[in-house]
Amino acid sequence: MINYSWVPWFRELAQNIANGGAELLAENVRAVDGLEQRGLWKHLVEYGFDHIDPFSFFYTLAAGVRAENRFQILRSTGEAFAVESDFQKAEVKAWTFPNPPANATMFHVGDGGGDPEALWRLFLQAVKEEPIIDGLLFDQALGIKGVGMAALTQTLFLINPNYFLPADKICPGPLESFARVMNGTPKNHKEYQGFLEAIKRLFPMCRPYEINEFLARIARGLVDAKPQYFHVSTNVHGKTTTNGKTSTRTAYEPVARLALVTNVSFRWRK
Repeated sequence: MINYSWVPWFRELAQNIANGGAELLAENVRAVDGLEQRGLWKHLVEYGFDHIDPFSFFYTLAAGVRAENRFQILRSTGEAFAVESDFQKAEVKAWTFPNPPANATMFHVGDGGGDPEALWRLFLQAVKEEPIIDGLLFDQALGIKGVGMAALTQTLFLINPNYFLPADKICPGPLESFARVMNGTPKNHKEYQGFLEAIKRLFPMCRPYEINEFLARIARGLVDAKPQYFHVSTNVHGKTTTNGKTSTRTAYEPVARLALVTNVSFRWRK
């Protein structure tokens, strides 16, 4: 079953870190339990706690989460950063978000040339409801040794899944139609903005985390793509009126949505 409870959880985590700043991140990351199990901790703190930037933290968190420790790490992280958005252990298994390989990819200082202050400025732009990204900061982060478009945009997606999409093998890989609107993987901020706009046009009224879920299901062979239309499950919140009767939906309750897309069709497999 599709479950989007990770969206408000990651959003609140990012907002809490943005509000608390570098001092909060340096102090509270010490209370996160489980990251050391995959050897990621030594890379995150390699240059000292004061130099941990939010991009390296979110990337490390996502890379450290696996099926066997997912609940433990995320629960510990939520407690460390006072995240009130809650989730059940069974829900976590259904969460679909980038899970990068556990390697030494980091954004911060060292041989890679990352600038923690510049990364904090980019993070504070990205965490806003309607981000206005400085292209120079984006391209500067993209130029850090070992950081490619996939790693950068996966991390931006975790920080703000209401706006960003990862430019990786999941998105837009499964869609042949992207050959008409894309020219390979975006190589800089300008091309990434075009990438976002193109995908959002193909999936009108769908949020980025819904699009990512859908494309991930195509990649896993759970959805068939055919050239006519697609049907995707999504979520709404607030009050809705049907036949004169008003009902209240809780946030992220699944409902059905039908969207028409030129020359692209999707059918759920039974």
